[in-house]
Amino acid sequence: MKNLSLNNAYKLLNNKQIISLETDTVPGLVADACSDEALQNIYKIKNRSLNKPLSMMVSDLDMAGKYVFLNRLAVQLLNLEFSVTIVAMAKLPNDLSRYINLKNQFLALRIPKDEFLFKLICKLGNPVIATSLNISGEDFSDNLVKNTSSPYIRNIKTNNNPSLIINVINKKIIRNNIVNEEKIKMILNNEIR
Repeated sequence: MKNLSLNNAYKLLNNKQIISLETDTVPGLVADACSDEALQNIYKIKNRSLNKPLSMMVSDLDMAGKYVFLNRLAVQLLNLEFSVTIVAMAKLPNDLSRYINLKNQFLALRIPKDEFLFKLICKLGNPVIATSLNISGEDFSDNLVKNTSSPYIRNIKTNNNPSLIINVINKKIIRNNIVNEEKIKMILNNEIR
């Protein structure tokens, strides 16, 4: 296993490779969201159904706005000091891999708070897919890293919480990580009024 520099991580993603690294939530498999080959491999590694969508990370609101329609709630959530994944209506057509399942034409995305990941997305110029290291449907495991075909790893720890996911169209919490529960409830209550 090799600890990645930003330049090496960029080269690997640009060459349709998958890397494993710590994100701002849980350790994940990361790939260029525009690469069919890389995303196909992620589905294979995770033993994940092609019908189960993947979440993306973008560098900023401009990149997010290229792929989804941003309402006021989406902008507010993406600008928070902690990481929130939003589910929003996708803009079609787009340059994303065909393996990004646009289930009901929705996309899940977030802006990472992790500095390395943020810089990597900016350098790549494309969104990335970041999905947890666990086999689909199983709990996270330290041993999974050994089961991936990605020998490129950066700073893997296992004590973070999964991302909070909010549908910004119907204003519903899809997955709550309870770390910032009160702040999220306040934001959603203000939006519903």
